[in-house]
Amino acid sequence: MAPVGVDLCAPVPEATARRLVRRWLPAHRPAWEAVPPAERAWAFARLWSSMEAVAKTAGVPLLPGIACVELHDDTGGLRGDPASGCRLYGTALPAGHLTVARQMSRGSGR
Repeated sequence: MAPVGVDLCAPVPEATARRLVRRWLPAHRPAWEAVPPAERAWAFARLWSSMEAVAKTAGVPLLPGIACVELHDDTGGLRGDPASGCRLYGTALPAGHLTVARQMSRGSGR
């Protein structure tokens, strides 16, 4: 069975998200700032929960997981780095954004 990582992140005020992005996610800052201001709290929740889920899947601290996830358009959508071997599944819940990362077995397309 493939390893799975799960995380739930509640949206935070934009000012808090901005501080966290500046401090911990400088490589993600341009993409995060391209998201419309009204959507940034949820974009941050999606990004953070995805990185946490990937790190949990790999059994590593959060910071190495940062390189495996990226925001990819002005909607704050996410994409996992195929080289990481993880597939991301996410959904918005009333409490926040839930992400599940599943480690893909070598040669598996699913």
